[in-house]
Amino acid sequence: MANLASVPTHDSCVISIRNAMEDGKKLLAIPCGPSGKAWTRVLLFLSSVCGDFDPSCYSLKTANETNTAVTDVHLSEFDILFPGRYYLIPNEGVQPLDVIHQPFPIIPKGKNSRLTSGSSSSIDSSSATKKRKPVGAILNDIDDSVLVDGVVEINNRTNLFEKEIIARDNHCVITKEYVSTQAAHILSQSWWRDFENRKDLLPQSIRDAVSELRGGVNSVRNGILLRTDLAAAFDRGYFSFKFYNDHFYFIAITTEYEYFDGCQLDENLRIRWNNSSWWSPETRPSKSLVEFHFRNSVFQHMKRSEEDNDMEWSDNEGFLNNSVLIARTRVEEFFDGSQVGISLAKLITNDTLVDILEGENL
Repeated sequence: MANLASVPTHDSCVISIRNAMEDGKKLLAIPCGPSGKAWTRVLLFLSSVCGDFDPSCYSLKTANETNTAVTDVHLSEFDILFPGRYYLIPNEGVQPLDVIHQPFPIIPKGKNSRLTSGSSSSIDSSSATKKRKPVGAILNDIDDSVLVDGVVEINNRTNLFEKEIIARDNHCVITKEYVSTQAAHILSQSWWRDFENRKDLLPQSIRDAVSELRGGVNSVRNGILLRTDLAAAFDRGYFSFKFYNDHFYFIAITTEYEYFDGCQLDENLRIRWNNSSWWSPETRPSKSLVEFHFRNSVFQHMKRSEEDNDMEWSDNEGFLNNSVLIARTRVEEFFDGSQVGISLAKLITNDTLVDILEGENL
């Protein structure tokens, strides 16, 4: 039976890991349910941002809020951590664990990047204090034809990508459903929009990985077919995947999708009529791009700094959602409510609307 580590009641539904008892740096704050998380999963999250390390070189401790009562926590790979505050203390002669990777937004937004290539995340003081013009006001300033041209460009750019992903995956690779699916980019194509050389901010290894793919950022290996709601959650980093022993596995980052946690994607085991695998090493998702998505999903939901690295256009997502509805209505009316207009309007999302408006330098 798994050992359920007894912990204090503070930090409810979060497993907080620090690297020292006194003035320790918080490494991660892992969201979880009341039943906690498997210790192996906690180690996976830690290694994604701190690099590979040997857990046997560290001691796990927990304490009360004043650190006056310290308890050693001894865990095996089958044990579970309850919500609470923990300290991963290095053994003598071992350096404290620290974050070595740089966070990147899963989907970059806004023309003023808050990331500096080759360094840790930083904020440009002018862009951090300057208030953006509301999206709704920008919509009022542009013609319907600008919206339509932007949506048509997005449609043309994604059509081939979507066809290739559907041909490879055939159904949602998680739920096996054939309807209401969407081809999701693993590395967002927004990185390849030419706003202030945005892609140059990415690590060289990621840019190299994309350049080696046939089709670049719209390669079949930079995509995956998911149920529509799961595609939206994937874009927000609510879950990701991990490659292990020749399989991809579903990893829940937030608690909403723990039902699928640990699910094995078996597409490489499915055989086509010509005896070929649905996912061959040449066509399956890129391991390096999936790993990059996984790491940044962990950063986004488990190590949020007070500075928002997501470069949002609006702090009010509900307001942006309302602007999307307005834009969709205008596109539909432009085509007099025809099926073409309805189909194009569906392509307008929070992210694509921001892309269209950025394209007009607004």
